[in-house]
Amino acid sequence: MEIKKQIQAEFEGLMENVFGEVLVFGFICGSFAKDTTTDKSDLDIFVCINKDTEKYKTRFTQWYMDVHKKYRFTPDLNYPGELMTKRRLNRALEKTLNAKPRKTVNDEAIYDGLAWSGMLYGKCVALCGKEEEYINHKAHAKKIMDKWYEHFFVDGANSSSKDIVLKKIIEYKNI
Repeated sequence: MEIKKQIQAEFEGLMENVFGEVLVFGFICGSFAKDTTTDKSDLDIFVCINKDTEKYKTRFTQWYMDVHKKYRFTPDLNYPGELMTKRRLNRALEKTLNAKPRKTVNDEAIYDGLAWSGMLYGKCVALCGKEEEYINHKAHAKKIMDKWYEHFFVDGANSSSKDIVLKKIIEYKNI
């Protein structure tokens, strides 16, 4: 079995074994999903659950570190995967949709909403959980990315900025 399929199978097993009934949806995205990994790549993982407990965070983080070591990926030690409750995801997406687009974001919920919108709207593999929930959140993410993209690119923003907000919007433009 090729490595990509092995990782996807392990991820699907993790979703079922660790999260079970609390899983709303989860997927792998980023360079792994786009088949553009390098020796510096990590696995970008997005998991939305109904219930937040330390048990889930601990088991998820352990799996994340183990799979990176096993397959020789470089783990993101600051953000080892995106694990959030549905409530937190919905609040961040709603706040981001209602926010005035700007290059610098100091509000954590809006920052998360932009990052998560980019992940939701980008290519994904190994989708697990409730597909309808994923589709609804992806549609919400598209509204956010459209709004922010229009503000920066229709209104003439500098697309070469290194700012994280513009980086996410540029990634969206290139999907």
